[in-house]
Amino acid sequence: MVKNEYFIIGCGKFGAQLASTLSSNGLQVIAIDKSQEVIDRNSKNYDYGICTDTTDIDSLRDTGVTKATCIIVAISDIQDSIMTCANLIELGFSGNIIARAQNMVHKRILKTMGVQHITVPEIEVANRVALQAMYRFDESVHSLTEGFSWTRLTVSNRAATDIEIKDLGLREKIQSMILFIKHNNQIEFPVKPHTKISLGDIVTIMCPDFCLGNAIKFFTDQSFSNVAKKETKKLQKQVRIKNKISNKTKRKGK
Repeated sequence: MVKNEYFIIGCGKFGAQLASTLSSNGLQVIAIDKSQEVIDRNSKNYDYGICTDTTDIDSLRDTGVTKATCIIVAISDIQDSIMTCANLIELGFSGNIIARAQNMVHKRILKTMGVQHITVPEIEVANRVALQAMYRFDESVHSLTEGFSWTRLTVSNRAATDIEIKDLGLREKIQSMILFIKHNNQIEFPVKPHTKISLGDIVTIMCPDFCLGNAIKFFTDQSFSNVAKKETKKLQKQVRIKNKISNKTKRKGK
């Protein structure tokens, strides 16, 4: 087998969705599950399916998994998950292992074993929903690492506009960092310190979870939401008129 293969071990709903997402991004995905029925049911989501018991180290070795770019252990059964990860480590796999944990105890065991990247989907989703509920926030909140998240905000607070980013005091006031700015459908990355944010811009920010509420308030203000929409529409109209004039000028020049 060649490099640049992504192995997913455990093809329940979680593993099948992972396989589908990776495949849709043009990556080669090999799925492993101990149930042939599960392999057959989700076959459209991956390139190859292998039915074997990954808790048996010889069976796992025979799949060629040690040559993978990345292995995602998506097994829901805690004991099988731990045994599979132990086998991967014993086989000397040195690539990227991402493991799904059922709870914090499971996560702690995997971490002690040496698995570096562990996710607890139920807890992470619950935390994001809680943040959305607390701040009445419609956008998705994504976990970066424990205690830190990123999200997208549409700027509707005039107080955050027409000021150079270096003078906004983001780290001092809300302990946040702007990762991207989308202005007139153009992405600015990296964000320059002299950039000024405008109403209707979409900013992607990173901040500690406990600062998320203040970050939302800093960039958004419900009383300015309608104003922001009007300003955005007005600006878009101006851009369209400018483009029409520019195109006419070019045609005359020809």
